[in-house]
Amino acid sequence: MACWRRMTGFGVLVVLLALSLPPAAVSAGQAVALDDGQKERLNIFLSNFSEVMLQPFARGTIGDAQLIRFGIIHTWANNPRLITRVGGVEYMPAAAVSEAAENYFGLTIGRHQSSADGGDYAFDYRDGFYSRSPSFFPPFAGKRFAAIIHFTQITGLVDEGDGCYSAFGDIYMKEPQSVDFHSIYRPLASWDKRMLAEIRKVGQVQATIRQMAGDDGTVRYILLDYGLSTNRG
Repeated sequence: MACWRRMTGFGVLVVLLALSLPPAAVSAGQAVALDDGQKERLNIFLSNFSEVMLQPFARGTIGDAQLIRFGIIHTWANNPRLITRVGGVEYMPAAAVSEAAENYFGLTIGRHQSSADGGDYAFDYRDGFYSRSPSFFPPFAGKRFAAIIHFTQITGLVDEGDGCYSAFGDIYMKEPQSVDFHSIYRPLASWDKRMLAEIRKVGQVQATIRQMAGDDGTVRYILLDYGLSTNRG
């Protein structure tokens, strides 16, 4: 039977990850105890979505346009080596975008297409490649670390039964000047005062993830729903 989480005023979403969960058997509806290593892996996982500022959506409603936007920004941020530049135009293979959608959402993009929003993240699609001139993301001006960083810290995990877990987290914003990209995923309890002074909480996330068995024997998760709330003031 499919797992359905209790709604608490959040929106909804879907994702995929390799983790070493579950830590210990618990009854449905009970909180799951996480060690620092598990928290860090969940932080990395959830940060894949906060870093691209993915918008909340209900289960089953995410469309190709949102999957493509996620895939492009995620690939640019995490696999820039896949991008080629020819005559002032950047090209990204659509296969990389499809892989991101499958890995993090467990979904297949139905039709690759150009962006229709005409905004900062507009891009063209043709013959198996996405392209943009002069850079995929003007706010970054082609400099990978020139933007504010958004990342997530897990605050709780609840066993919902049927292999599903409700995940809760806080979203933080950090200027990139002195950032150590490995350090920001460690649990906040291990941060020093200098690092803590450089971040600001900007919101919260609630999502449901489903446990799946990976092909290599590892545990994988797909995100079934995702909701956001924003800090005010």
